[in-house]
Amino acid sequence: MLRPPVSSRPARLGVALGLALAAATRPGAAAAQSAPPAQPAQPTDVARAREHFDVGSSLYRVGRFVEAAQEFERAYALSTEPLLLHNIYLAYRDAGEIERAAAALRRYLEVATTLSDDDRAVLSRRLAALDQTVARERANAQAAETAARQADE
Repeated sequence: MLRPPVSSRPARLGVALGLALAAATRPGAAAAQSAPPAQPAQPTDVARAREHFDVGSSLYRVGRFVEAAQEFERAYALSTEPLLLHNIYLAYRDAGEIERAAAALRRYLEVATTLSDDDRAVLSRRLAALDQTVARERANAQAAETAARQADE
């Protein structure tokens, strides 16, 4: 059973993702996936997804978080493996792209059907915290914009 870690290291997902991507190449694997894509991933797509995942993991390890997230997004587009959404969330979070991180985590919680209740609860609390941060940043930006307009008058 694949279980996403609640930690903050996409590299830890490598083994689980590798198993998931390998499983997707088995006959009948699309029927066994928790959130099957509209069309089953082809072996070449799975191999390309794995390449993007590997590149993304390398980029993440050296602190190039936005580029890592983009590679994870490419991998997800090819494989629709839900664990990749968790990686996308982590990479955007660490890049300070909070809105994008929240969107990826929200999507992950929507499609990851095998999460334990405990993991779902932890990740849901993290999403709520991200949403609060986004709301606070928007309010601060709006207040600064209003103050700037008033200063110009």
